[in-house]
Amino acid sequence: MPRGWSPCATSSHRRSSPAPPDPVAAATIEYVVHLATTAPSVRPGEYVYLSSRSPLSEEGFAVEDATMWAPDGRVLAVARQTRLAGA
Repeated sequence: MPRGWSPCATSSHRRSSPAPPDPVAAATIEYVVHLATTAPSVRPGEYVYLSSRSPLSEEGFAVEDATMWAPDGRVLAVARQTRLAGA
């Protein structure tokens, strides 16, 4: 797994009120990362863009997709996680 790439099982949002709910355990059923390049050109200290979404969440299961882009707009990696929520 690339350094800094994490499953999107939880999220963090700052809210003043009401307080965010406590984190819920999420057991991963399947987690796959596909690297789009063998030689990424991201220099130390540069930021990458990460987008994640959940196209399916039903009956205690969730599917989450993520894409990571380099500063120049090239796709570095894509990932998909299937998880059981509340495990």
